Amino acid sequence: MFYLAVADCTGHGVPGAFLSMVGTTLLNQIVAQNPRHLPGTILEQLHDGVLHSLRQTSRRLEIDDGMEICLCRLDDSKVTFAGARPPALCCIPTGNRRWDLEEIKGDRRTIGGGRKREGWQYTNHELELPRGAMLYLTTDGYADQGQPAVRTLWSAAPA
Repeated sequence: MFYLAVADCTGHGVPGAFLSMVGTTLLNQIVAQNPRHLPGTILEQLHDGVLHSLRQTSRRLEIDDGMEICLCRLDDSKVTFAGARPPALCCIPTGNRRWDLEEIKGDRRTIGGGRKREGWQYTNHELELPRGAMLYLTTDGYADQGQPAVRTLWSAAPA
């Protein structure tokens, strides 16, 4: 079993790099402390950690930086996905050079951004991927930088 994440932080340059470091550190700590948690639970803890780290709970500060993230827990052919905005895409072979494409939507809430969400949870989506299926995690990071409208796709195919 292992986790796979694709994240896109707000901001460019130093602010974006700082938020990337904060997010990576928090994500590693959360997974190390609870290695069997579902991705939705990890995203909830990451959201709280970013709010606390950036002091976004204080009304005096107006820091609304955050991130969008796809997080998967892969365990053999079983995948559990949770997304803070971006979707995951599954390409499943149906035979004779044909594929079915399924979009698994992420939740419409980001990580961080100064909004405490009491009682709200990220949705876990469980999938059973057959041999040869491909899982794509997305980000709009390039498109948000004013580049041509390109969606980057990261592929992870279970063994």
